[in-house]
Amino acid sequence: MKITDVMTNILGPGGLASSNRYQIAFQFTDNSKLATAVGIDGIVQTPEIYEDTAGSLTRKAAKLSYLADEVNIPGFSVSTGDFEGHLPGMNQKFAHTKTYRDFTITFLMDHRHLPYDMLHKWTEFIFIPQSTNGVSLGLSGRARNNYVLTNYYNDYTCNMVIDKLERTDKGQSRARSSLYLYNVFPYLINDITVSNGPNQPLKFQASFYFEYSEAVTREI
Repeated sequence: MKITDVMTNILGPGGLASSNRYQIAFQFTDNSKLATAVGIDGIVQTPEIYEDTAGSLTRKAAKLSYLADEVNIPGFSVSTGDFEGHLPGMNQKFAHTKTYRDFTITFLMDHRHLPYDMLHKWTEFIFIPQSTNGVSLGLSGRARNNYVLTNYYNDYTCNMVIDKLERTDKGQSRARSSLYLYNVFPYLINDITVSNGPNQPLKFQASFYFEYSEAVTREI
């Protein structure tokens, strides 16, 4: 088999998919309370608008997408059970639950600390401090003897989309596959390590939970 046959019949004219062509978007605008809490005005920068397969328009928050240095597109697993005894000496497995995994994004830290600030505001919106009658203030300016109430689930979650981009015949990048994640919220922000060594881009990781996902593939 010739390499030209592989390129033409297996890979196609576009070749293999590129690992560094993608974009993400937290759809904060669908949840006005969360959008206000995270400061959506500081995140949206000339949002890209495109028409998806359903005919609806999707807005992109460009700043966060540019700072998302590495994204693991979440997969899923299928839980099974055993059905025994229908045939002598044979067991049959059956599927009963589709389980979705969490996912992690590695963010680059800009000079405004945009993703770091956004995620902290998001988690502060999940857990709302409630002051008591105490007047002693900590370093943050809040009462030390306070308690925390958890916000409503529908208020602190939002939907998200991860687009896998590919180059078209005209040299443009278009979303070939999109994974829509529903009811996303952060549950882990990893440590940030700084040192007096050589200067290099500062990064940190954040992990997210979500309920379920939907994959959409487009012709480009």
